Amino acid sequence: MPILISAKEQGFTKFIIPQENYFEASFISGITVYTAENLNQVVESYKNENSNLKIVEPSNFEKLKNENTKQSVDMKNVKGQQSAKRALEIAAAGGHNVLMIGPPGSGKTMLAKCFPTILPDMTFDEALEVTKIHSVAGELDLKDGIILYRPFRTPHHTASTVSLVGGGTNSKPGEISLAHNGVLFLDEMPEYSRHFIETLRQPLEDGQITVARANQTITYPSSFVLIASMNPCPCGNYGSKKNECRCTPAQIHKYLSKLSGPIMDRIDLHVEVDNVTYDDLNSNETCESSQDIKERVNKARNIQLERFKNSKIYANAKMNVVQTKKYCSLNDECKKIMELAFDNLNLSARAHDRILKVARTIADLDGEKDILPKHIAEAIQYRSLDRKYWV
Repeated sequence: MPILISAKEQGFTKFIIPQENYFEASFISGITVYTAENLNQVVESYKNENSNLKIVEPSNFEKLKNENTKQSVDMKNVKGQQSAKRALEIAAAGGHNVLMIGPPGSGKTMLAKCFPTILPDMTFDEALEVTKIHSVAGELDLKDGIILYRPFRTPHHTASTVSLVGGGTNSKPGEISLAHNGVLFLDEMPEYSRHFIETLRQPLEDGQITVARANQTITYPSSFVLIASMNPCPCGNYGSKKNECRCTPAQIHKYLSKLSGPIMDRIDLHVEVDNVTYDDLNSNETCESSQDIKERVNKARNIQLERFKNSKIYANAKMNVVQTKKYCSLNDECKKIMELAFDNLNLSARAHDRILKVARTIADLDGEKDILPKHIAEAIQYRSLDRKYWV
């Protein structure tokens, strides 16, 4: 697919490709593509006017997507954890990064796996971008020919730096790029190497990753939502309402220090996830389904698409400084709340802007044109936990 698109941009209109790549080519409009089973067929097509090459018929992206709508997980199956669900809804609506902090077994991994089910569907252009990356990496399913859903990548913390970041002998994209337009889930984030965690700075800020090697330097697209989880300490019980922590202050500090201030600043929402209670697990109350939450997310995203229709961004989290100043203006009451938080929490300039972007998303979910005090207060709430744990 990347080769066909690049050649099309250079003016080529007719192509012959292997039969196995039929479906991959069927999503590219404006060109004529033939498929051959072997090189003999290609030679015969030049010798004879009546070619036996098979022409590629265009595929319907929306139809194919509607035919494959099965979900193996759903938010309605997650018991309790209302504050975490709310944070993930905000993250989906604005494309924000999330860190969930809580003891083992509190449901952090299940919440992360449910997160893609509340994200807006990919547009065709986004799907093409993702498909090109997976095609280059050799991970594309040739039966579909295109990536229908937002990627959800969850690499293990023991994976090599090359597999995570990209590069190597053949310069293939890594997990960071394979998560483009989707989700990168880092379970137990402090267990990953400090080098890899710091490597996330560039993609989280710029939406791309530059890999420099001895013989070449390549930039891969890497615009994703980061969902990370971690225990609050090595034993996992620090701050728990039910279990006693057995770690020393030095052990807790060493564990948490693996996440630097600059990385924490780039994560918009910090959420505390405590153990689920017995009453929550046995409750007969029907929880909201992923589809119900997704409808609210789509309404908020439509507001943002209209807001940024003349730019190249699609969500509040990607706003630059100028756009943040324009679309996140505060009234006097909101400014007073923000000033108190900035001084008391010792926030950085980057954290200040992240709060404004999250507040803008919360206002969009409420259908409000302006950011209200309740929106800015809720956004600040999602920044307070890093001071609880990291100071």
